[in-house]
Formats: sequence, structure tokens, C-alpha cells
Amino acid sequence: MKDIRIKEIFSKLKRGPTEYRTVSSKAHHDWKFMIIFFFLAWILIMAGSMYIFIEISRGEIFTVSALSNDKKNTLDKKVLESTVDYYESKKVKLNELKTVRSTTPDPSI
Repeated sequence: MKDIRIKEIFSKLKRGPTEYRTVSSKAHHDWKFMIIFFFLAWILIMAGSMYIFIEISRGEIFTVSALSNDKKNTLDKKVLESTVDYYESKKVKLNELKTVRSTTPDPSI
């Protein structure tokens, strides 16, 4: 039976304060992987963007068909007058609030 030395096991598991572990054994490989990954992602995004741009410029994608029954929208004069009257009355009330002092005393004084 082989001798199991506990100190050797703990020394292998314990990392030193200056030791830095990456996904791979060398940071150079990690950086290379990240650069290649983001470059390929950039290429795919650019290819997709160019495809959509070309399809839109040809008019084959995101087309809008003209409406067959174009009606001219006319304003209802009564509704317009009632809306104007409503905002005029709000304006008058706001001016009254600005000019008339409140009878409620200020509690902070």
C-alpha cells in the first residue's frame, strides 16, 4: 500500500499568492481565443447588416404597401372647439391660482 502524505496533497491544492490561473495554461492562448471569437462575431454582424441593407435598398424586405382606400381626415369643428375651450378654462384657473394668495398658513414659518 502506498504511503499517503497529507502535506503533499495540501501543497498541491494550495495556490501561491502570485500564481494566476487562466482557462488554459497560458494567458496568450486566452487572448488569442478572445480576439478570434470577437473578430468572427464582428464579421457575422457586418455580414448580416450588409444583407439587410442590400435587401432594403432593393425593396425586397420591409416593404409597405399603399392603402387602397385613402380617406382624407377632416377635423370635427365641435370637438376642436370643445378642446380649445377646455384648455382656455385651464389657463384661466391657473392664472387665478397664481394671482390669488392661499389662505392656508405656511407651517414652516
